[in-house]
Amino acid sequence: MPTVPSVNGFINGGLNTRPTFFGCNDTDTPIIVYVPNYPWSYASNTSTYKLDYTKDEAHGVVNSGMRSLTLNGTVENWPKCLACALSDRAFSYTAENRTSECQQCFATWCWNGVDDDSEPSGEYEPAVGSVPQFLSTNNLATSPSNAPAASSPAASQSSQAANGASSALVGGWSMAVGAVGVLAGGLAVML
Repeated sequence: MPTVPSVNGFINGGLNTRPTFFGCNDTDTPIIVYVPNYPWSYASNTSTYKLDYTKDEAHGVVNSGMRSLTLNGTVENWPKCLACALSDRAFSYTAENRTSECQQCFATWCWNGVDDDSEPSGEYEPAVGSVPQFLSTNNLATSPSNAPAASSPAASQSSQAANGASSALVGGWSMAVGAVGVLAGGLAVML
């Protein structure tokens, strides 16, 4: 397994707010693509002890999880970077033979190896509907003003029903419910 930071290192490095690739240049390990749960549109980081969700809560959690995985469409080259990470080991790429686009992606998204394990200062409470600081600071978000506004799940559902999107969401309900457990705590993919 690739080296990862301590719990405090995750928080102090802001890795709990943005996707990070681990093991990028260690070809003896898989690459881990870590996508944390971020409150793009709903406060979806619920307790693992909570086992019962209303339909509105489940919709909110799944929608925010989808936005976490896609960075809510705010980073134009994120799909390409995710593809670079997902295919890297399959083609035995290394720093020497990756495309320049993938090299740039790895420079942006790979963990830099810094593990500040000191006690984090303050509470971690990002605002629902905000853009992660890493994206803004590094000019990665193409339209941070387009982050979704914070709203209640009921208001979100009413809006979806009004434009016909509700049936599409309910149609994928069984798949979405299966993803709730993964999305509620962040998503990690080992390749």
